[in-house]
Amino acid sequence: MNQDTEYKVSVPVMLHERFNKEEVLEALRACGAERIFLAVEILSIHPEENRRLADMLQEYVPYFQGQGFEVGIWFWSFWRRGLDTEEAGKYLMVNAEGERRVSADAGDGEAGKVSGFCCPACGEFVSRVRDDIRRFAATGADILLLDDDFRFGFHDIGMGCFCREHMALYERKLGRKVSRRELVERIYARYPDGVRKAVLEVLGESLEQFAMQVRAAADEVNPRIRIGLCSVMSLWDTDGTDSIKIAKILAGDTRPLLRLTGAPYWAATKSWGNRLQHIIELERMQDAWFQGGQMEIMTEGDVYPRPRYRVPASFLEGFDTALRAGGVGDGILKYMLDYTASVGYETGYMECHRANRELYSEIKRLFCGKSAAGVRVYEAMNKFCESELSEVKNPQEYVRNQFFSIAARMLSDNTVPTAYSGNEGAGIVFGENARGLPRTAFENGLIMDIRAARILLEQGIDIGIEEIGGKYGAETLFYPAENEYVSSGYHEPAAYRLTLKKGAEVVTYAVGRRERFPDAYLYQNQAGQRFLVYAFDAAQIHEDRYRSYSMQRQLYSAAEWLSGRVLPARCGGNPDLYILCKKDGSGMSIGLWNFCPDAVREPVIELDGAYEESEFVNCRGELMENAVRLSTLQPYGFAFVSLRK
Repeated sequence: MNQDTEYKVSVPVMLHERFNKEEVLEALRACGAERIFLAVEILSIHPEENRRLADMLQEYVPYFQGQGFEVGIWFWSFWRRGLDTEEAGKYLMVNAEGERRVSADAGDGEAGKVSGFCCPACGEFVSRVRDDIRRFAATGADILLLDDDFRFGFHDIGMGCFCREHMALYERKLGRKVSRRELVERIYARYPDGVRKAVLEVLGESLEQFAMQVRAAADEVNPRIRIGLCSVMSLWDTDGTDSIKIAKILAGDTRPLLRLTGAPYWAATKSWGNRLQHIIELERMQDAWFQGGQMEIMTEGDVYPRPRYRVPASFLEGFDTALRAGGVGDGILKYMLDYTASVGYETGYMECHRANRELYSEIKRLFCGKSAAGVRVYEAMNKFCESELSEVKNPQEYVRNQFFSIAARMLSDNTVPTAYSGNEGAGIVFGENARGLPRTAFENGLIMDIRAARILLEQGIDIGIEEIGGKYGAETLFYPAENEYVSSGYHEPAAYRLTLKKGAEVVTYAVGRRERFPDAYLYQNQAGQRFLVYAFDAAQIHEDRYRSYSMQRQLYSAAEWLSGRVLPARCGGNPDLYILCKKDGSGMSIGLWNFCPDAVREPVIELDGAYEESEFVNCRGELMENAVRLSTLQPYGFAFVSLRK
């Protein structure tokens, strides 16, 4: 977060025939927003049909600007309606089976017409997009925002594009003829090769060149207009380029604008397995990849499809407050108004926002200027190109889900505070992220899964393994430190038989009917490097494996053994209690969010030492020796503690 500027609230509003500018204005003022994004419906493939929208925008853009608001126009990047069925093939992206990427709700209301995702390699499509950009730039808007269909992946039918234009580009890059089938086989081959690299390069170049065309069209009308980008999962790696690079191209000579991906509505349906704390960690991860600079970052406060019957306002407020405390971004794109109904139909999101406005200021006061403290999560932005995919059950799904940090999920589910920079405490690295570890990562110990361990073994690092055998399944785990047996959470064989070196201490056993296997162990090598290694491939297990009280206690204990430092704060025994710790030279601020339907009754937070002063915000509390006790934390409530030495 840029500490020199105010956290900016941007509100998107759908532009439709029932749009009432006076009601929208009143709502914007009531919630203290500084910016409005006028979201338009799916554009037509025929620019002349978009003139109705342009006429509406010519009225509304200056109206809201005259009332003191920044005004943006928000529209889909590649999704277009009105495609003639017979001609759609020349516009649409094509999947690996040769099928056109028609949208799920392809009905266009006209016989013989469809909607779908057009390919940026199609010259005619690019020409029509340039027309739309020029028309929207001419409205005088401050910003044009491209929606998160700016991608090839995550259209629910695989990655990449295999249209005629792209097939020609692949063949040119490779210097030979190639089929779709061969491309797919080589892209997801066990070991990476030049074909995978070539495909990614072509995809990235297509998106970058499209972004250049968009910027050039806007410059013809208004070089000062900003063009922002909504990021999405694949546009951080598997699209062959990244969101930061695209945002900078779109910006031209203006300040780049990027909306991160990961929204509260994902938690309502557990999209891609995400809980609310996982989404918060995802946004923190992306923000860390940016590593500062002259780019405006917005978080994705989306509650699609609205209203609160579908996504509770408490999800949005938990998300917003946690990311404010984490220092993520310069503001939030906060979806507080219903897209279809009138402004007064769903007021719950806005009411919760208004109720917390004073608290937002308190969060800034407590957390701003401090650095995150906890287990250091190592997540690389680009890893697919060099990924090794041996023993992967479904390579395409495995690759698609590499964006989601299982390491962060495991920690956040067990109320372990995390950090995405520095190396003051133990670190954690799963899977392919182990390939680019800095040397400093080994200074305070590492938590690893078996795939990361195998990579380090190949690099010649002694991690305590003599041999990695085949997979096993077990219904029970045994934790010797507490003499406790718990359900393993292994829904299918996902861990490997390990033969360990002398000196390895097994801290978890997988118990079968006739034998037991080391499922996790601690080890220190002759160089003094310390490891906690799990026998599972984290990307191929169910969350039931690591969501447990015994696992939580093991992580608390192991983090101290690995680094020689106690975690900054611990609050065990409470499922889905999310914790965030930030420190400076004289103290620590702690945030707690209860993302569980059960109340957390008078939680006790164990601290990393003695503190002399305490302040409690949004709760009552008591400072004890090396601990604080708080008042009951209600479901989806949050509390903050400030401590001084």
